[in-house]
Amino acid sequence: MITRHHISCFTRVLYCGLIVIFTTLPALAQISPGKLSAAHQALEGIANCTQCHQIRAEVSKEKCLTCHQVLVARIAQGRGYHASKEVADGSCSSCHREHNGREYDLIYWPQGIKGFNHASTGYALEGAHQGKECRSCHKPDLISASAFVGDKTVRSEKTFLGLNRDCLACHTDEHQEQLTDRCLDCHTETAWSPAAKYNHNNAKYKLTGKHSPVECLKCHPWIKSNTKSKAGLLEKKQRLGSFAKYQGLAFAGCADCHKDVHGGRLGADCGKCHTTEGFKTGGSALGFDHSRTAYPLQGKHLQVECKRCHVSGDMTRSLAHGRCCDCHREDHGSVFAARPDSGKCEACHTVEGYSPSRYTLEDHQRSRYPLTGSHLAVPCNRCHVPIQGSHGQQIANFDLQYRDCADCHKDVHQGQVNLWTERGGCAFCHTTETWHRITFDHSKAQFQLEGKHREILCLKCHYIQSSGEGKQVWMKPLARECSGCHKDVHQGQFLQKGESAILCEKCHQAGGWTDLKFTHNRDSRFVLDGAHEKVPCRSCHKPVAIQGQLTNRYRPLDSRCADCHQQIPKAGNK
Repeated sequence: MITRHHISCFTRVLYCGLIVIFTTLPALAQISPGKLSAAHQALEGIANCTQCHQIRAEVSKEKCLTCHQVLVARIAQGRGYHASKEVADGSCSSCHREHNGREYDLIYWPQGIKGFNHASTGYALEGAHQGKECRSCHKPDLISASAFVGDKTVRSEKTFLGLNRDCLACHTDEHQEQLTDRCLDCHTETAWSPAAKYNHNNAKYKLTGKHSPVECLKCHPWIKSNTKSKAGLLEKKQRLGSFAKYQGLAFAGCADCHKDVHGGRLGADCGKCHTTEGFKTGGSALGFDHSRTAYPLQGKHLQVECKRCHVSGDMTRSLAHGRCCDCHREDHGSVFAARPDSGKCEACHTVEGYSPSRYTLEDHQRSRYPLTGSHLAVPCNRCHVPIQGSHGQQIANFDLQYRDCADCHKDVHQGQVNLWTERGGCAFCHTTETWHRITFDHSKAQFQLEGKHREILCLKCHYIQSSGEGKQVWMKPLARECSGCHKDVHQGQFLQKGESAILCEKCHQAGGWTDLKFTHNRDSRFVLDGAHEKVPCRSCHKPVAIQGQLTNRYRPLDSRCADCHQQIPKAGNK
């Protein structure tokens, strides 16, 4: 009988035997799963196994860190990928796999090198940094050798460690130490230019008015650099050997940048007359008080460029300004010359602008054509349409002869209602309030409106249809029979022999379809009496399909008792 003691003894013997085999066999290939990589080839040999492996265990993380001291310091400081949660509790061999030969790359990328989550290193790639080739940054020129002092396992041409996170560790100082090294105070990682975060108000010279949209290079020119860029750093190709000047710029007075177009005649203090809103912005907005002259500027005149009036350039030369026409062209011809004020511009206009004019509704009501109804809401230029003036310019026409509706409005009825318009014009049916409110007395027409017909909209009968001149409201001729507008819901049941149309008025009245003149005992051949008087109509006149349409059957209809009533069988009959 085999006991636990026997099994334990057998295990010990087997273990000792394996130890003997591993220490005596010369053929390493029978023990090792493969050659080590070039980086670890010095550890080749059975005698070195325990430098990385623990007996009866996987590769020891602690043994790896015995050699890779630079990682020990970084992990202790919580820096870099090896200190991240993704690998802190993992095994080195999960990413760095050995025994695959001398040429095998020791780094295994689970998602591929392009799928590596760079944020896990503590430096997330953003903006233009995204999509860059790894080795465009992780290259010996940009790696600080001082980061690996005392650790011979690191090779600068292979490692991904040792990069400084500061911008100037990789990029050339494009400003040649004129500004601080805090690049991200002004720039973003999306693009260096334009400097999206820069605020010129933080500089010694604040930008206001027209200075704000000026291109930077207009004030900060490119100059040649006297210093060389640090070898290996990234530099803009279009800026090689040059940089924008930010220090030592003169800005105490306007003349430091602008030419004095007055030749010194008005002094050196431009601010007495001008502001940064623009040299050519006229009136008191410039700072020059034009009210001290014989013609104070008001309204729109404040926005006029000085040279529009002072065409000679001599600001002190007297200009005619007694009448508006001294400067402005009179666009109304002689239309208003007969007025008591001889047509003075200021009677209708102000310096605030030609439009809207001062001519009010009250003024128009005193004219030859007072406005009423919807005419009150019509824009002026719909009636006073532009015409060509004497100088070829477009001017508003104020010499109007309009009196009748037809002078402005097209006859949409195309002569159909001339009988009425000849009596009283369009006003015979319409008012100026709206075309759709009709005052026409339909009792004067051949078809008088009664009952439900009074509630129907005009266009239900006088519908709109297309004609050779467009759409028009059809007025005549219109059918006056019921069948001309209404569909026969009875499907021809009441059509008498020799008749071409149903005479609906025999049963119905204009008050509504249910307003019946029909009397069953008078108008039908079946007299209702007794219990028949209380029977609902549909009990006899049931729905049937006639010509594919469902309708109530009225005629022909059988009138025998047996047609509606079932016979009661006699007792004993089966």
